[in-house]
Amino acid sequence: MFICGIGLSAVLPAQAHLISEVEEFVNSGAAPAERMIRDVIDCEHSYINTDHPSFIGGSRAIAQVCGQLSSSMTGHTCVLLV
Repeated sequence: MFICGIGLSAVLPAQAHLISEVEEFVNSGAAPAERMIRDVIDCEHSYINTDHPSFIGGSRAIAQVCGQLSSSMTGHTCVLLV
């Protein structure tokens, strides 16, 4: 069988070499791509959703702590400086 005047036996080694080079190229980018994907996932895990109803925020958290402290320590006051 001939492809464009070249024997098939001449094309097969070139095809095998091309496949080998493409595999090497793809594999060389796999580790950096995996690292970037892991970094994106880590960023997603560390994201704090401040719009969530259970998120109380800084000043509200301090107010709760002050409330708990003042209820447990009679005669003392907690002052919130903003």
